[in-house]
Amino acid sequence: MKVENIKIVNFKAIENLEVNPQGKNVYVVGKNGAGKTSFIGGVFGILTGQDLPVEPLRQGEEKGEIEVDLGEIIVRATYTAENQKMNLQVSTPNGAKFSSPRKMLNEKLGVVDFNIAEFLALAPAKKSEQIQRICGLDFADVDSRYTAAFNERTYINRKVKELEAQSEGLDVADVKPVDTAAVHESLRVARVQNSAIEGVQTRIETRKNRRTSIDTEIEKLTKQIQVLKDEKRELDGMDKQAATFLKQNKVTDVQSLEKQLAEASEINVRVQTVEANKRKLAEFDSAKEEQGKLNASLADIANEKAAMIKAAKMPVEGMTFSESGSLLLNGLPFESAQINTASQIIAGLQICSALHKDVKIARFDGSLLDNDNLKVVEDWAEKAGVQLFIEIVSRDAQGLQVDISE
Repeated sequence: MKVENIKIVNFKAIENLEVNPQGKNVYVVGKNGAGKTSFIGGVFGILTGQDLPVEPLRQGEEKGEIEVDLGEIIVRATYTAENQKMNLQVSTPNGAKFSSPRKMLNEKLGVVDFNIAEFLALAPAKKSEQIQRICGLDFADVDSRYTAAFNERTYINRKVKELEAQSEGLDVADVKPVDTAAVHESLRVARVQNSAIEGVQTRIETRKNRRTSIDTEIEKLTKQIQVLKDEKRELDGMDKQAATFLKQNKVTDVQSLEKQLAEASEINVRVQTVEANKRKLAEFDSAKEEQGKLNASLADIANEKAAMIKAAKMPVEGMTFSESGSLLLNGLPFESAQINTASQIIAGLQICSALHKDVKIARFDGSLLDNDNLKVVEDWAEKAGVQLFIEIVSRDAQGLQVDISE
């Protein structure tokens, strides 16, 4: 359905106006304040029930009305000076009325007043959100999982880098630990034995000196010879025992054992270092494995989102979402700096068209377009079967001028 006829009486600045577009485009021309917005706002306002003025009645009048004939149905709103709330009626051409006019219009119209200018002025993220809602797309779950995996991968990437730096040149050769307790015991025994030997050697030297002294004094101490001889025999016996001891026991190389103990300690320190290095490398390998899993998880989530986008029925041909979620049109960001005004408006009209049900009408501000670009938009609307209401600012226009396309 399209608009066949419009009657407006005492609405805002409009006193009495009838337009008979018969489904063709409607051009509303005038200076600022001439009533362009009142005219288009009145038509779309009673169809949608939105953005209607609190006091629609023209100042000084008693009553007013807006009637929009859509062919199959006629929508009429009346209001008075006493009650400026619009009384809505929807009827068929033969006079049959609908008991729930607003519900009936909502079911028939869909969204006929998609605000193209407001949509184009949105930030990229808000544009994307609105298109996602129109397409029935909900990226909340995949975006949440992607963000969680991305944050986890950021952490593991940093950990992998740190572990990789720590792992360079680590000594991981197999080294067997040395039993230092055995070496300590050998050292203790050697020290005790060597101490005993040194004591014996010292005592031998003492006795040798003593014998020399005795031999010197023998002549002088004749009387004590026998005593001294007995003492000498005793000393000889002790020397014999000492000789036997020395023959049975050899001096142990203590320095060699001390060196062995030092080397054992160094080896055991290295063993501990190697074990720590192996654990570090194992941690590094585990982190890299986790990194790979997270990269694969991110790729799977991205592919899942891409599949959702691919399967979605986009309202505009060539429109899609970038990896970051912003809108693209034919590969370019959907922004004024990237896409010309005519293409933006056509895209907005296509979105509006996707929201239509039975009524195929849309409005936009044509003042932003030159004649060539306006023709591009008109050609698209004709092919799409959409009736346009185009508001155009003109400094030369006298009052409000409503034209119908030929």
